[in-house]
Amino acid sequence: MHGQLRRIISSEKPIGSRSEFIDRPPLTDNSGEVRELTADDFKAMRPRVEVDPCMVDVIEAMRNKGGRPKVENPRESIAFRWDRDLVAIIKATGKNYNARVEKVLRDAVARGDL
Repeated sequence: MHGQLRRIISSEKPIGSRSEFIDRPPLTDNSGEVRELTADDFKAMRPRVEVDPCMVDVIEAMRNKGGRPKVENPRESIAFRWDRDLVAIIKATGKNYNARVEKVLRDAVARGDL
């Protein structure tokens, strides 16, 4: 396990023999400082998908997709320019006044007034 973890952290490609891995100097010293990487270090590095393909799937699954879930019938935002007194009357009805205004408009449409 430790060898696999070290191989993943160091981005080494899977190796055929243990000596290939041991012959390379470690990327960090005992205090955890990363040494300056050489051209050989970069040549030995492999993409994450080659080193640990399952980890790519795990990272993708954990990635925050952001935002709300998609809905079947999304609402659309529009803007009206109304007189201040009318806006004050609507807002004075309390929270969720958008839903109440929508209901009044739907009722007007159903009656044929709009």
